[in-house]
This record gives sequence, C-alpha cells and structure tokens, in this order.
Amino acid sequence: MPGLARAFSELEAVVDTLDMQRGHEIHIAATLDFADLWLVPRLAAIRAALPNVSFCLNGEGDARHRLGPADCEIRFGPAQNGTELLFTDYIIPVGSSENMRRISVLPKRDRLEGFPLLHLDAYKDDPAVGDWADWLCANRMRRTSPERGIRFRRITAALEAVHADAGLALCGLALIIDQIEQGRIAAPFGLTRGGWTSHAYVAKFRSDALHRPQVRRFREWLLAESETTKVRLSELSAT
Repeated sequence: MPGLARAFSELEAVVDTLDMQRGHEIHIAATLDFADLWLVPRLAAIRAALPNVSFCLNGEGDARHRLGPADCEIRFGPAQNGTELLFTDYIIPVGSSENMRRISVLPKRDRLEGFPLLHLDAYKDDPAVGDWADWLCANRMRRTSPERGIRFRRITAALEAVHADAGLALCGLALIIDQIEQGRIAAPFGLTRGGWTSHAYVAKFRSDALHRPQVRRFREWLLAESETTKVRLSELSAT
C-alpha cells in the first residue's frame, strides 16, 4: 500500500505538471466528422472569441500535441452523466443539384427506382434513425432492393460521393447547414421529410480543466454556437 500511494502521488504530480505546461492551450478530441464539418469552419470565429489561445484538435493545430487527457471531448451518442448536450440532428435525403435535376422529371413515387443510394453507418447505433427502406416506406415511394449501394463509415466521405453525383444519402443537417443554405448540397424531397435523432452531439469537459479560464471561455463559446445551430436546424426542418 505505501508503494501504491507513492506511485499514485507521482502520477498526480505528472498530471499537474502537464496542465501547467499547457498554459494558454486548449486540447480537444472530437469525432472526425464533427471536427471537419463543424469545428474547422468555425476556427476563425473561435480565434476571434478566444484571442491568444492556442488549439490542438485531434492532435493537430497551433498547440503541439501533449500527452495526457484532452480538455474537452466531443462525440455523437446518447447523453450521459457528465456530458453536456450540444444538439441533436435531423436526417433527410441529400444529393447534388445535378442528381436533384435528374430525378425531378420522374414520377414522384418512382423517382428513386434504379437510382443509386448511399448508406451511412454514422447513425447506425441510434434507435431513432432508420435506413433507406424505412424512409421509402414512410414516404410511400418504391425502390427495389433499397439496401444496395455503397456504405460509408464517415459523413465526410459520403458527402464527397454526393458532390461527385454518385447518389443520394440519408444525412444529418446539423453539420452541413451552410452547404444546404449555399446550395452546395440539395434536398431533393424538401427539408421536412426527415426525422430527429435520439442521440446527440455531446461534449465532456474535464472538471480540473475547467479551472483554467481559457477552457471555461471555450465552453461558453461552444454552448452558445451550438444553440445557434439548434435554432437554425429547427427553422430549416420547419421550412
């Protein structure tokens, strides 16, 4: 026991030293899709809100990667004790403008018959999110073998296929609101034919990290920006 006590005491000292070395740094670990599609486009806004703070996002950034736990972890999943809910997502079919034009001339019920469908596994653990077969049934559309098509683990990869006119995907709007509003991604069946996820993007901050002012300021910015996303998402889904 005395040996274990000394070992744990030394570990605590190492953690304290690592935190002191971080100075005006914030280390964030986020799911890759959230990082690429939501955080990275907002880096300029983050820097404006938190000047003189260096960031390390998933091991990269202007703050060099250090050993030790991240100050903030962001993931998509069920809300749990110790996590803060950022926003849920709203899933609808999305495609390119070209593919939207192609299917718009077909009879409404048969627009997806024979048309390539893309499948995203990013939401597969969410019980509220169905697949293409569920969406087709709910919207009374026909499609032979709706389970066929390319599968993607990441939203970013599926969106690249969408931009390349490879097919339509059932995708959440929360991370691509700007692309929808700018017309870079189309909603072939409108913005109201979707459903909300039961899982959400959630953040978890280390309690000891929140003792540092820059981490508290980042938390405030993250929650405020997430509230803006929630409002925009609600407005779009009601359009």
